[in-house]
Amino acid sequence: MIRFHHIVLLGSVLLLASCSDANSPETKEQVQSAQQANLSSPINSDMRFQQLYRKVVTGEATLAEIRELLTDTNVAGLTNTLHGLYTMRYHRGVIHLLDSLWQQNKTLYPELSWELLAKTPSRIALASTLNRIYIGQTREYINFIREHKDEEHEFHLAQVAIALGLNGDPADVDYLEQLASGDNVYIVQTSMSALALMNNPKARDALIDIEKEFSDDPRSKLATELLWQAYRWPDQKAG
Repeated sequence: MIRFHHIVLLGSVLLLASCSDANSPETKEQVQSAQQANLSSPINSDMRFQQLYRKVVTGEATLAEIRELLTDTNVAGLTNTLHGLYTMRYHRGVIHLLDSLWQQNKTLYPELSWELLAKTPSRIALASTLNRIYIGQTREYINFIREHKDEEHEFHLAQVAIALGLNGDPADVDYLEQLASGDNVYIVQTSMSALALMNNPKARDALIDIEKEFSDDPRSKLATELLWQAYRWPDQKAG
């Protein structure tokens, strides 16, 4: 059951982070609805990419389909795909593809969206997935993620927050709590969701602190919901 809630929460935070990169008038409405999303919710409006993304996150995509999905020219959709490829980690061809992406080996996969794959958000998402797959000897990936903690672009910061949340190191809790105490609604919500993804006591306590400190702010309600979704805290939900 806890694993299921973790998957749903991850889907919500990925959609939320993608909405933070949008510049349309609908952005705030998208953000408000993001918490109701699940992992199968794609960002790209192209029906073909939607179908392929769902196959990736359910572990049913073929290598050819994954390569097609990585031709996406929508950076938000592309980063979600890179995160989603963690579910395909048992496919040897996928591991080879991910390693080639990290090494930027364009010769083997010339059709991919290399210009976008080389950009910071995509590299952070890729580093996060590789960090989760290779349990040991992942310092290169986590260092790359942490090197971008001072990014000014909110979409970049959102990717950092997601990656740190998935990494789950209590050492990053203070940083995420600091982001959650800021004024940017997208970063606040993404970093709070990242604290929920961490699934450790220090991150839980940070959400409790946020819930209390911002009692007159919408983030307090979000903290309450995340505490229940991720930590089943308190043991019996009020109401």
